[in-house]
Amino acid sequence: MPDQERIIAEEIKRMGEFITKARGEVSAIITAKDSAGAEKNINHIATELEEVVRHTEEATNTIMDHAEALQKIASADPAVSN
Repeated sequence: MPDQERIIAEEIKRMGEFITKARGEVSAIITAKDSAGAEKNINHIATELEEVVRHTEEATNTIMDHAEALQKIASADPAVSN
């Protein structure tokens, strides 16, 4: 199970890096297109991306909590490990 947890953690880290990169790319595109009205748009997009990151973190914590609980159950029940 620790390998699965490590794999999940690495995948979530990659998702976070992707979101951070996307945020920078969106910012660059909007700033280049229209610097006057872009500030409002980029702030809205930044807020939306921050929400995505927050929800991803919450989901990650939930997944890890459930994985740990399943691991405890599996290690306590000999029938599960057979």
